[in-house]
Amino acid sequence: MNSSSDSDLIPFECDTTYNGVLGILEYLFTIGYMIPAILLHLLIVRCVLITHKKQFGGSSFFLIFITDSVAVSCPE
Repeated sequence: MNSSSDSDLIPFECDTTYNGVLGILEYLFTIGYMIPAILLHLLIVRCVLITHKKQFGGSSFFLIFITDSVAVSCPE
């Protein structure tokens, strides 16, 4: 590749000061708060569909909630 600054594909210097450990900690923190949220969501779905189906089966709110949960979680 030509070392001339006029013909460089990337006309700026890359920042090499990125801390990989910080990136991994951010990723672990994200997983740390998403796992309890997913578990709580699954418990709500189980409660509505299985354990208390008679109580929640007639409520349109919970039926829409479950439908939305399934529609969002299924890939296209």
